Amino acid sequence: ALRANAGVLEAQNVELVGDDARKFLVRAQRVFDVIFLDPPYARELLPGLLPLIPPHLSDDGFVYVEDDSPLVPPAGWEAWRSGRAGKAHYYLLKKGQNA
Repeated sequence: ALRANAGVLEAQNVELVGDDARKFLVRAQRVFDVIFLDPPYARELLPGLLPLIPPHLSDDGFVYVEDDSPLVPPAGWEAWRSGRAGKAHYYLLKKGQNA
């Protein structure tokens, strides 16, 4: 569905990676403007993933996060936007001032 939507939107510079997020972040050497994290809620993966993100996020970059419960942004992050759609809580996080 993501590939189809990228095509419909004629999105440029889109890379979709189907991989274990932790393994990808540990070995990746690239920097991204937007990173989407929508892990399986029951596995509680966000606390282990967010600390791996900063070296891979551009200075003005954002991380889109979804979870089934409200998220208190961890140290080094601030919620730029947030909301709720049904049972999903979503956030657009950016690196905090002291990150």
